[in-house]
Amino acid sequence: MERAFKKFTGDRRVQQGATILLLILVFLCFFLFLYAQFRLATIQALSEVSRDFVEWVNTVSDAAGENIRTSAMQMFYTSSVRTLRTDRDLSVSGRTVGLRDLGTFVSSSDFLDSVMVYNGAVDIIFTSEGNFPSAPPEQFHDSDAAQLLTHPEQYPYLSPIQRTVGGRRCYSFLFFEVSGDTPSALLLNVNGNWYETHLLGISAGQGHIIVDTDGNPIVSADEALWEQLQTSWPALQEQLTAQPDSGQLLPPLLSSQPCWMYYRLEPSGWYYFKCLDFNDISPALARVRDVLLLSFGLAGSLIVGVLIYLAVRVYLPFLHIRRALRQAGESAEDLPGQVSELMASQRRQEDARVLQRLRDEGELPQGTVLPAVLLLCEERDPARMQTLLEPVCSEPRIASDEGGTICLLSGCGEEARSRLLALLRREHIPACAGLSCPTADELCRSQAELEELRRMRFLYPDQPVLEQEQLAACNPVSGFQAKMAASLVGALRSAQLETARNEWKSILNAIRKDRYTDFCFAIRYLCRQLAGLQKELGAAPTVSADGILDGLRSLETLDTYIEEQLCAIAQLAAIRQKERLDRLSDRVWEQIRAHYTDEAFSAQQIAAAFDVNAAYLNRQFRQAAGISISDALHQVRVEQACRLLRQTGEPAELIAQKVGYGNIKYFFVIFKKLTGSTPRQYREAAQS
Repeated sequence: MERAFKKFTGDRRVQQGATILLLILVFLCFFLFLYAQFRLATIQALSEVSRDFVEWVNTVSDAAGENIRTSAMQMFYTSSVRTLRTDRDLSVSGRTVGLRDLGTFVSSSDFLDSVMVYNGAVDIIFTSEGNFPSAPPEQFHDSDAAQLLTHPEQYPYLSPIQRTVGGRRCYSFLFFEVSGDTPSALLLNVNGNWYETHLLGISAGQGHIIVDTDGNPIVSADEALWEQLQTSWPALQEQLTAQPDSGQLLPPLLSSQPCWMYYRLEPSGWYYFKCLDFNDISPALARVRDVLLLSFGLAGSLIVGVLIYLAVRVYLPFLHIRRALRQAGESAEDLPGQVSELMASQRRQEDARVLQRLRDEGELPQGTVLPAVLLLCEERDPARMQTLLEPVCSEPRIASDEGGTICLLSGCGEEARSRLLALLRREHIPACAGLSCPTADELCRSQAELEELRRMRFLYPDQPVLEQEQLAACNPVSGFQAKMAASLVGALRSAQLETARNEWKSILNAIRKDRYTDFCFAIRYLCRQLAGLQKELGAAPTVSADGILDGLRSLETLDTYIEEQLCAIAQLAAIRQKERLDRLSDRVWEQIRAHYTDEAFSAQQIAAAFDVNAAYLNRQFRQAAGISISDALHQVRVEQACRLLRQTGEPAELIAQKVGYGNIKYFFVIFKKLTGSTPRQYREAAQS
């Protein structure tokens, strides 16, 4: 044997194998270099196309916005319409002229369906629609329009609101003004087909689609394109989080999936998507990609063939001969024992191959007597298992696997199986025991279920022997849903730790009886969401499902791990939330101190400057500062009025105008409310 080994090691095939491996390594390095250059060229080409796309969308959307804004301002400030929307004592002639001018505006426009005006002084909505009369809001035929007109501060200013009126889709744009206590508003209802076709530049076959922030379609000229967007939406959401204003989603460059470019339209917040095939970006690069794919496929097939040849003809013979010689040459006195051990090792390898064929092909080992029982043990000593199992089965087949040993006991009925289970419990050997199977097909199914049961051992930390019957208690369908993880992440994003804990308990209760695959999917999905939230909050992701699942021995360990992560993320979210609110509060105070002298200045103007909803901004500011924006504005104005009262001799009426109050009586009311005295009393107290 030693001479054979020397001859084998001297064979030139070993050197040839090393040369082939070196060539393969060089080829892989060269391919990676080509792939890197190909990717760089593709990204450069895509960036150029994306810039053109953003410029085009900007041009179209700006033109649309300017067109509608011009029409709205022209109507809003026309004298007859102004009378219609602001006059407290609106005469019949004034109403007639105003409605006539509204009708004239609509009939002369190629995109307006109707115009509605709300007069807060008389609480009536006037409409250009000849089929419907003007009426108070509660009696107006279009309840959605009444809601928009009577509460304009709750909706975006001159931002498209998609509605359905009389079975037709339209886009409404709200233009409003608050003068004292007499609110008024103007609502333009733009024809939906005209708006989508001309203003947004949508035409069939161009690969364009517009969706809202939740992925719901606003404009879609192609159903197949909408289905493609739904398929790519999870990846697009991650891209929108990373680059919210504009960008592109490039699929794997060696795939046939399309590329998505997007741009966020302001002020609606909708996303404008364009689908591009790789051939549209760069036909030359597409041909290079095809050549790379073909070359890589041919080279990969060649590499696989070479590796199989090296494994069968070089590595395995060399490994077995070296192992045998090493074992045989350790001690001359113990040579018979070493030969016996080598033969036992060869038998275990043969048993492993036989049991592997049973697992993969359902082929029953020769000489097996049915019924038979399969056993997966954590005991890693095959010799010990052989000694223990021989009283139950005269010739058990035993082989090592990744979790310990796998044993096939032929001729093992229910009675023998009962003795086997008692033996395992008495010897304290952790194992998964299958049913007594009368056919080879049932034996294969038993092996698959035992491997599943072994993965689920962490659910039974105090039970060493698990029986196949326990799988019947598992849920046939997992109770986990993605919205559970979304609720937990949402609670953490708002720093609501207790709510997040309750959501985690709900998830754990829903999956604690799932099969292993479903259980692990739920945990991995949740951990990915938590890691994404950490990244969103500016921290390095520390949540790893693999790290906890690999060594999981009990649910308590998992619960402790998740609890630690929830606490850490909630604390980080609370810090980020406070920082964000403080920054927002500082910006609002800056706006107030810069514009408090403007009588028309209000929270709505600050919200418009920040491009956010006024009600939302007010809630955020109140959470940070403890008062509303309106109260903060009064506070700054009164502080400045106090300063002028102390430092100058100007009359209170002039000071009121300087600090932004056009209504003197209202100024006196606010001043006394905040200082506890009238301006005159305050000045006298300051000068005494």
